[in-house]
Amino acid sequence: KREAELIYKGMGAAYPIETGKKRLMVDVGGGSVEFIIANHEKMLWSESFPVGVAILKKSFHHSNPITTSEISKIQGFLDSRLKPVINALKHYPVEEVSIASGTMDVLCSIINSALFQSYPYFLLARSMFGMYSDKMIPSPLTQLKDYAGMPTEKVDMFQVGLILEQYILEMAPVQTDIIVSRYSMKRGALMEMAFEKVNTPN
Repeated sequence: KREAELIYKGMGAAYPIETGKKRLMVDVGGGSVEFIIANHEKMLWSESFPVGVAILKKSFHHSNPITTSEISKIQGFLDSRLKPVINALKHYPVEEVSIASGTMDVLCSIINSALFQSYPYFLLARSMFGMYSDKMIPSPLTQLKDYAGMPTEKVDMFQVGLILEQYILEMAPVQTDIIVSRYSMKRGALMEMAFEKVNTPN
């Protein structure tokens, strides 16, 4: 819950939630993925799941290029683990989705590095995400390395990251752009520290 609070504050600072709207916030890590449903006032639901990109890579992605069988196994694994998120989204329907992840950061840098580096968020059209993911997921790793803005150390887990984020977007099929947040837990912690410093008597 504490981690979720900091993620909520950090991602909310990157792109504030409008009054009357609910947002699914997702922080994708190597080991776990944090899911938060929130409005502009508070978190409504949150939970963490051990389905991070490093786990998916180690457990399922062994071929180059990745096979359709491996993709199906990843999707089946997510089906079995993320049912609570689907149920929560039925209870709290959202209008927006915000994702913080290394995969999304790299993708946005490939699409428009200058714009992505200029703001704490990037509004990524779902059609654009679909176009790139459909092309990049089945590609050999050597082709991924040719994209300008693709860090060498990110290549191995990039495809499982895209598959995971495809799955997340299918769980919350809203029509708005994906809010790719450069802020997350670290920013939330810094905001709290700054607030405490300002409000601490000398």
